[in-house]
Amino acid sequence: MENQEHDRVIAARVERYEYAVNQLQEYVRVNSDGTLEMTIDVGTAMEMRVDPAVFFDLKRSLDETNSKITKKEINATEVAANLRRLS
Repeated sequence: MENQEHDRVIAARVERYEYAVNQLQEYVRVNSDGTLEMTIDVGTAMEMRVDPAVFFDLKRSLDETNSKITKKEINATEVAANLRRLS
């Protein structure tokens, strides 16, 4: 029984993230330096029923990606291509 509850919790978390990514992807733009920018604020995202904790987690992930792009640890062109594939 405990495993089933754990599975339900994980499934609900995945669902919240998938929903947020689908709602927010049109609000992510690629800057001229290859970094990514979220052009929506948490309040507007919440109006779209995006969980604020998920919003901030995705924003943190975007910031980490930007740091890696800036340090040339990852290729900005590949990141932008992957972003386009999502939309």
